[in-house]
Amino acid sequence: MYNDNNDNEEYQLFLNKVKKYLETMSLEKKDEWIITQAKLSGGSYYQDFIDSLSGSKKIQYMPEISKIEDFCKKVQCGEIYLEYETHYLEFDASGSYYGDWDIQYNDPLNAMSFLKCVFRGCHDLILLEDYKSAIDILNEICLLEFVIMDSPDSEDCYQEDSGFTIVDACENGLLYIDRNEVARDWFYSFYVTNKNMECTKLASELIELMKSPILGKTVPSDIFRNRESEELLLKMLQLLEDEIRRNNEKIASYKEWSHEGYVLKKLVERENRIVDDLRELLAEKEND
Repeated sequence: MYNDNNDNEEYQLFLNKVKKYLETMSLEKKDEWIITQAKLSGGSYYQDFIDSLSGSKKIQYMPEISKIEDFCKKVQCGEIYLEYETHYLEFDASGSYYGDWDIQYNDPLNAMSFLKCVFRGCHDLILLEDYKSAIDILNEICLLEFVIMDSPDSEDCYQEDSGFTIVDACENGLLYIDRNEVARDWFYSFYVTNKNMECTKLASELIELMKSPILGKTVPSDIFRNRESEELLLKMLQLLEDEIRRNNEKIASYKEWSHEGYVLKKLVERENRIVDDLRELLAEKEND
């Protein structure tokens, strides 16, 4: 399974070597090594090092849960926002005729730097097998929608009605993260935390999660391997096939060029891709 270090031979070999060295080290040598690491930490990380040493913080560089919760609340109420700035350009930087609006989004409060650090920290929490902490955070930040304010320098106003999501931030060059890794982290930590849930309910929850835009390219085989429950995969396949059938019936009732029909067609395309992947996974299990 994705990120399952327990099955990684190189990782296990590394941990065994560390444990062997720790067994042979005296208390004085261990203290000396810890003091060396403390001396190498930068001044801005002194408290993080102390918090990590005391056990109150697992990931040194990661913001505390209280700060993450406060950040999310400020985003939701618009206290932390992004800016929209556009200018009409007759010619581009090379002198060629452009004749269009140039649009950019600004991050005056450095929200993206904060988010990047949190996403990285969640990935490390998963490596430490603290799936509960990771999913609690990812469930909040992956669904954030930012308020967009017009920049004082903008020559026109922002006119979109929908919220500005994490995916929007990535696609507009504000947030530089590995979206596939974030998607897998979110899906994987949710699955591990809830794998004892009743099968039909878990299958339904996983399907809904895979419809999230941030998981746009992720399919079950990116996460699951042969150890996963065949019952769960079969239930996901059954639920999706039923849903595709219902959605196709709805599409047929819409006018040919309706917006609702277009949105539903895109959803069915995504569902069909997941179905194809599930069928391949189940076929592999049969051949094992």
